[in-house]
Amino acid sequence: LEKLSQIKPRSKRIVSRERSALFDNRALIPDFSEQLFEGWWLGTNNSAQETEAWLQRAVECADLRWGRDCRTNLKGLKII
Repeated sequence: LEKLSQIKPRSKRIVSRERSALFDNRALIPDFSEQLFEGWWLGTNNSAQETEAWLQRAVECADLRWGRDCRTNLKGLKII
């Protein structure tokens, strides 16, 4: 989680130790963040495409290989 929390492609992180660090747009924080467990927050405002990209990043942070050690297919899945 620590490695993943350092990744911020544009204006948001997927996880953070600080809830306020998840989004550049502070208005998103109340509605689109959930506490994973004490000391860690998750940003929930992600499309299926963004979710798959975050999963790939998480796999790489764990020193695994996407497509070999872990894979998924979120195409056509509507995440609400």
